[in-house]
Amino acid sequence: MMIDFGLSTISPLPEDRAVDLYVLERAFASTHPIPLLPSGEDGIPHFTTVLEGYRKVMETKGRRGEWTRVQMRLDAVRGRGRKRSMVG
Repeated sequence: MMIDFGLSTISPLPEDRAVDLYVLERAFASTHPIPLLPSGEDGIPHFTTVLEGYRKVMETKGRRGEWTRVQMRLDAVRGRGRKRSMVG
């Protein structure tokens, strides 16, 4: 899978990071379905694992409170996502 975020810029702004994460989340949702457990129940979505790794890095190497700001923005972006109805 190849993702082109388009503008080829690096931005430390929580909004920009949240939008990139949202685009990545939508890509995962459309190309990597939620795995099924042997019991037949839904497993953990692949993007959840990616987001957890991102959170750990942000908390250890980022500025204080940076992950919280990005997470809050990601929740806001999810709520207004223009592509929300296209997947799922």
